[in-house]
This record gives sequence, structure tokens and C-alpha cells, in this order.
Amino acid sequence: GGLCGVRFGSKEMKEFKDWEVAVMYRELQKDAWLGVFPDLDFVYGLTDAHGFEVCVKYGVYKDIHLSLDYYSASLCGKSNNSLIQADIVSKF
Repeated sequence: GGLCGVRFGSKEMKEFKDWEVAVMYRELQKDAWLGVFPDLDFVYGLTDAHGFEVCVKYGVYKDIHLSLDYYSASLCGKSNNSLIQADIVSKF
């Protein structure tokens, strides 16, 4: 299995108008990892999958940011799965 990507923007999302963009490609071959550890958002946590993740974060207020994640993955080369996830994160 492997993961590679790039990340631009603020290291810590603490202030208004802080931003971050990340693009990652991952491949997790069958039986490469224990089934309880893979990211559940990426093809439901299954192995033998590969695909992309794009994450965009934007600071909407001090210590509050909005995050949008897009996952596009293929399981066993058979089908494409897509997922869009939105989060509002508050740190205190």
C-alpha cells in the first residue's frame, strides 16, 4: 500500500481566511493491511482499492473552519466509488 500527495496553504487552521488544499493518491492492495485500520471514508475501509482524495479547508472564523473532502476510488478495478464529505471543525 502507499499514499502520495501534495498539500498547500496554512499548516494550522486557526484564523479567519486560513486555507489549505491537499490532493492525494492512494493504493491499498489486498491483504496489505489489517482490515480494521484503513480509512473508512475511502471505499468503506476496504482493501484492494486505489484512487484520489481532494481536501479543501477554509477558515470561516477564529478556530473554526469548513472542510470539503472528495474521494474517487476504484475497488478491485471493477467499480468507481465517489464520496463528498463536508465538515465544520471547531477547536477550543
